[in-house]
Amino acid sequence: MKLSIIIPVYNAMHTIQRCVDSIEKAKNKDYEIILIEDGSKDNSLSVCQKLSETYNNIKLLCNGKN
Repeated sequence: MKLSIIIPVYNAMHTIQRCVDSIEKAKNKDYEIILIEDGSKDNSLSVCQKLSETYNNIKLLCNGKN
């Protein structure tokens, strides 16, 4: 069974990388990470975009859009 981990992101450019890295260290790799970026005023969106390009199990949703 695939586990979905949903992470809301708002002004989290300094913490989202660490959050995703800690999840990626898990032994069980049968999961997806869904980052929901909701109009942050910092560079959270660009950090999330880089993460979604780096890891194939990360899906990025912005402002309720794909």
